Amino acid sequence: MTAGAIRTPQLLMLSGIGERAHLHDRGISPVIDLPGVGQNLQDHPMITPVWSVIDDSPLANTIGEAEQTAYALARRGPLATMSQAGAIFRTDPNLVAPDVQMTLTLLALDDAGQIRSDPVITAALSVLAPTSRGTVSLRLDDPAGQPVINPRYLTTDQDMAALRAGLRHIERVFRAGPLTTAIGDALSITDFSDDDELDSFIRGNATTEWHPCGTCRMGTDPDAVVDPETLLVHGTDNLHIADSSIMPTVTRGNTQAPVIMIAERASTRI
Repeated sequence: MTAGAIRTPQLLMLSGIGERAHLHDRGISPVIDLPGVGQNLQDHPMITPVWSVIDDSPLANTIGEAEQTAYALARRGPLATMSQAGAIFRTDPNLVAPDVQMTLTLLALDDAGQIRSDPVITAALSVLAPTSRGTVSLRLDDPAGQPVINPRYLTTDQDMAALRAGLRHIERVFRAGPLTTAIGDALSITDFSDDDELDSFIRGNATTEWHPCGTCRMGTDPDAVVDPETLLVHGTDNLHIADSSIMPTVTRGNTQAPVIMIAERASTRI
C-alpha cells in the first residue's frame, strides 16, 4: 500500500481493517479491529504573511520587469524558483530543536489567487512539530467516494503560540540592519505585540504545506497500525504500507525525502 496518508487509511477501512464500530456504522464487516486506522493525522500548518517592498530598493529591482521577462521567456532568473531563501529556528531558545520554518518568496497571491503585480515579499511560516491531531474517516462504503478529512489544524495552544512567536521573530529580522532599506510594512498586521490581532490573522490565513502523515502509524501499542520492523499491517501476513501514513510524528521539515526512505526500507524488507 502506497496510497498516502489520506487514501491508505480509507482503503484499509473499506477492506474491513479499522475501528470496529466505525466500520459497522458504514455497513462494512470488520476483518481486523485496528482502532488507530485514520487517527493521528498530522500536517504542517502554514501562514503566508506579506510585507511590502520599498520602491527602487535592490530587492524591488530583483523582481522587476527584466526579471519577469527572463522568467516568461526562458524560465530563468530569481523568479524561476518559488523560494529564494529559507530558515528554520527556535521560537524559544530553551527548545531542544527548531519549531518553525520560514520560507521567503518574492511574490504573493491576491484574493483571487493571482500573482500580485506590486513588489512584495511573502514570509511563509509553518509549524515544524505540530501538536494538533486530526482524523480520516469514511463517508460511505464506496471506493470511489471521498473520505472525511478533519485535520483539526491549530487546535492546541502550542501550535498557535509557535506561529505567534514566529511572526514576531520575522518582524524583528525585517527591522534589523540593511533589510530596513528594502522591506516595508506588513500588509495585514499592524501591531505585532497584540496576541488577539496575531491570532485573528493566523486563523484567517492558515493553510497547509501538504505534508499529511501519521494515519496508519507504526508501533507496538494497541493503537498502532503497522509493525515498525516489517512494515506489515498488524494482524496480516502480506500487507505492507510504505508511505507517510506510517510516521508516528511528522518530520521537522518536508516529507518527500523521508517517504523515499520509507519506500526503500519497505523494498528491502519485502
